[in-house]
Amino acid sequence: NCRVLLNRNRWEFQNLNYEVNRIGNNINQIARNYNLNLYHPDDVKDLKRLLEEVHDLFLDMRRKLRR
Repeated sequence: NCRVLLNRNRWEFQNLNYEVNRIGNNINQIARNYNLNLYHPDDVKDLKRLLEEVHDLFLDMRRKLRR
């Protein structure tokens, strides 16, 4: 049924939006702590690598949603 599919997709998009907002909040907290020099230099390297991974995942997700 088309209506069931639309409702399921709407729920999935709402859930995705919620998760993206949570990730954004976490990134803002990381940026604030970074600007306060609260991280060890080794941790900064790890954070940059992980943020690049998140960025790549978002780009991949955007490509898939555009199909």
